[in-house]
Amino acid sequence: DWFAKWVWQICKDKFMKGIGGNLFDPNGALTRGQAVTILNNIALNTPLPASPWNGYIDTPNVITVKWDSPFPNIQRAAWTDVPAEAYYATSVIRAFGLGIIDGTNPNIFSPERPITRGEFAKMLYRALSRID
Repeated sequence: DWFAKWVWQICKDKFMKGIGGNLFDPNGALTRGQAVTILNNIALNTPLPASPWNGYIDTPNVITVKWDSPFPNIQRAAWTDVPAEAYYATSVIRAFGLGIIDGTNPNIFSPERPITRGEFAKMLYRALSRID
């Protein structure tokens, strides 16, 4: 498949994982919980580059700097559908707390709901625009 090398590389770089059982499901939709987990993985698993930007937006550096910095005004929410033990729980808390993603209503995050391209674009823009 045309995307195979990209799938292998993104898994090698620890930005994404498969769905279990040595499967990736490249044609499957992402859920909201998976999308925020990907951003969190980028922040945690990308070394900072030796030279700044090289003409490209330094996405991992932006996310790492912004997600790992102390924030005095972090939003808090009591999600009734994000169990503390869920693999995406920390990512959801961080993404919402930093204003990167919203809930689907005040007490619901809907982590298993598929994310639209528009929602992901908004989330990605918010993550990248946090440069001081």
